[in-house]
Amino acid sequence: MSNKFLSLIADEVLKKIILKKRNIAIVLPSKRSIQHLKKEISKKLDNPIFLPRILTIEQFIIEIANIEVIDNLYTLTEFFKIFSKADDKKKFDEFYDWAQILLNDFNDVDLGCVDSSKIFRSLLEVKELESWTNEEWSFNNDHLTAEQENYLTFYSNFKKWYDELYQSLISKNKAYKGMAYRIASEKIFNYQSEYEKIWFIGLNALTQSEEKIIDNLKNRDIARVYWDTDKYYFENIDHEAGDFLRKQKRKWSDIDFKGVSENMSIEKDEFNIISCSDSIGQANAVYNILSSIPENEIGSGESIIILPDESKLLSVIHHLPKNISELNVTLGYPLKSSQIIDYVISFLKLNSVKSNSKSFYYVDLLNILNSSLSRKVIDNKNIDKVIKKINNENLVNIAPETITKLNTNYKLFTKKYSNVNELVPQIINLLSEFLEIEKNVFQREIFIKVIDVLVQLQYLFDDIEITIESFLKLFTRESSKLSVTFTGNSMSGLQVMGILESRVLDFKNVIFIDLNEGILPKNQPSISFIPYDLKIHFGINYSKRNEAIFAYHFYRILQRARKVNLIYQTKSDSFSFGEKSRFITQLESEYKSTQINYFNYESELFSKESINEIENKGCNELIDNWLLSGISASSITTYFRCPVSFYCKYILAIKEPQEVEENLNPMTFGNLAHSILEKIYPHKILNVRDFEKMNDGIDLLIKAEMFKILGTKDLRGINYANFKMTKELITKMLDYDMSLVKKGAKIEIIDTERKIDFEIKTAHNKIKFFAIIDRIDRFEKDFRIIDYKTGRVDHKELNFKYFDSFEEIKNRPKAFQLLFYLFLASSCHEIKNEKIISANISLKEIDDGLKFLKHNHDIFETNNNFQKDFLNLIETIIGEIRTSNYKSCQRESCIYCKNLF
Repeated sequence: MSNKFLSLIADEVLKKIILKKRNIAIVLPSKRSIQHLKKEISKKLDNPIFLPRILTIEQFIIEIANIEVIDNLYTLTEFFKIFSKADDKKKFDEFYDWAQILLNDFNDVDLGCVDSSKIFRSLLEVKELESWTNEEWSFNNDHLTAEQENYLTFYSNFKKWYDELYQSLISKNKAYKGMAYRIASEKIFNYQSEYEKIWFIGLNALTQSEEKIIDNLKNRDIARVYWDTDKYYFENIDHEAGDFLRKQKRKWSDIDFKGVSENMSIEKDEFNIISCSDSIGQANAVYNILSSIPENEIGSGESIIILPDESKLLSVIHHLPKNISELNVTLGYPLKSSQIIDYVISFLKLNSVKSNSKSFYYVDLLNILNSSLSRKVIDNKNIDKVIKKINNENLVNIAPETITKLNTNYKLFTKKYSNVNELVPQIINLLSEFLEIEKNVFQREIFIKVIDVLVQLQYLFDDIEITIESFLKLFTRESSKLSVTFTGNSMSGLQVMGILESRVLDFKNVIFIDLNEGILPKNQPSISFIPYDLKIHFGINYSKRNEAIFAYHFYRILQRARKVNLIYQTKSDSFSFGEKSRFITQLESEYKSTQINYFNYESELFSKESINEIENKGCNELIDNWLLSGISASSITTYFRCPVSFYCKYILAIKEPQEVEENLNPMTFGNLAHSILEKIYPHKILNVRDFEKMNDGIDLLIKAEMFKILGTKDLRGINYANFKMTKELITKMLDYDMSLVKKGAKIEIIDTERKIDFEIKTAHNKIKFFAIIDRIDRFEKDFRIIDYKTGRVDHKELNFKYFDSFEEIKNRPKAFQLLFYLFLASSCHEIKNEKIISANISLKEIDDGLKFLKHNHDIFETNNNFQKDFLNLIETIIGEIRTSNYKSCQRESCIYCKNLF
């Protein structure tokens, strides 16, 4: 590209320093832009020259301020010392959350060069007025409640805290960023420039402090400003992308604005808007776009992928086509989901006061024991023994003596720590040992970064009393900022970066990913003590300003591009509601220079690594083993639902690991209800007195069964809700039967939870059948099989037309289950040779009564041919299992199936 903005700047630079021998300094938005400007200059040279001084706007301002800029953590500790000076009993825990917000406000006040006395006085007045609207408070100047006084005192302290923090930091020649910018804007009046001219290149949304600095230099004829903009949005007074530059033109009307381009009015080679169902669809779209770009255009660094959401980085990299030989990623991959960070967080949680003080909470302990990191330093057999004991005994709070079976010298695994100063050094030591044995460069980088954060936190809070809970908050916040940067040749290959890194850079091929509302512009509500209206009045940072900033960056990167692809996701996720960005909508309405093409990418449900079909080869022996181990109704209905899941669970006999249950999951909740109904009904002809006894014993029975499952008698919170729900369902079931008895019906409970198994040898197979039938009873003259359901039951699922139709039965798993139970129940001595009917009853829909198995809408009952017909059906099913490949069911929910990946 010959018309790159930095190429034009390079021409200007060479004119000044070669032809006119000018001594100049150049100020750019970012370090990345410095590298690209140097490249553009070098491309135009035949012989080497001394380049002018080139630095970022932040470096330039800090040089003027001549002060050390500190990070947020250091500022926080300094602020706490000031806050606790008046009362040394103040706890850091009470301070941490609101202090973060207030420090951000201090930073904004300084960046905006706002008079701190005026803004904090105005804020206090606003809070006083707001308090008048609180009906519970009656403001009388003669008498304020303690609550009112505390509320207003808090806001009245802002100015005092601001001043004391400023004095404390300035005495150490330190400053947070906003404070450094304010100091620079004050020192600029005495600044003696060593340069004849200072060029400010490609800046956009200047803070008040930056404006003051440039304004002063401009008045002294030192500053020269070069804007990177386009008439498309600059001259349209309603277009937010040009808001800041139009304001600066009005203020500095004497500055030459001939750098305004008209590139957006030139027809582009391609302009595509692409909708994708999800992240995989977006990655597929990128793959196809890049495959169509000539290799030389990618290799020369003329193509860029812009990622507003950095968490999508790896999914994009993994889907790149083979023609991408070089890659330069300038944004870091976030480590907030790193195994190492999760590992540290688990240790901090394990020792927090919120956990039982004498025992370990199972979730955090299992996270630690299951980690591959723990298995590097502890014998795996010992870890597996402890995990098995926790799961088998359903231990929620685990005594230290259980953990001693790990047989490890690392106290971190077996001792409960009560303070940060003891715990954190142990974590650092363990991570340092992992670092020594780690060979992977990427993993070593993560260990180093995490250890550095822990060391820094420990050092800064060495003389501040802090709980493990507060340290956990700090570590979680600071570690969430960590990222690992991928290295590469910054000038060649495919460029991948965030939108802020793209400032003043131009590319021939531009691909935007995740161009959704809420992602770009980012839907990030500002948390501040200063109200929105007050921010606007004093001209400091507010959300509308940020939207205009990102609008400028978006349109600027498009203005010189020749091929544009804007990709967005139509499926809602945690970041957006599947709505395309307003920037796309705006382009669709206003952009006329190039015809916009529309495409849609539906993602494949499964990735190339997932299992779509398993070949049925050499499985006969395994199938025989399954048949002899005992086939159940649920195994067959699993096959109906998903052959791959059936193959994994029953043919390969892969068992899901047993897990601790602190609260009842839906399956266990169903088992609980079944267990209570098994035990509560007496095996006899029922009378009203029986129901009175059953109702009297419900509470004790439910509590006893829940204790067996959960291992705790604590029924607070969600467990109490489960207790109440279970009691309601069981009571409704008892009331339903009692109402029938009261009307004169004869109900005899023959058995509950009847276990039945027997073997049959057919012409082709030897089969063992197995079932547990919830209830066998006699209602008047009818023998019934009743299967309890905790979910809903649709009567259509229980009606079938053709007994021998495998396809029909396969689509009615509940009907098949009842047929299976009827087949086994007909062998019970109590009802052998009797006609039997069957039904589901939904415990959530008791009022609907029994929903019977029906054949052509008539209640189905066993007859002389039933066993033969059912065996024929079973033989048909087994025949398919033996001969067909196992295919996944291809439902959307399959992406969560562990068997497929």
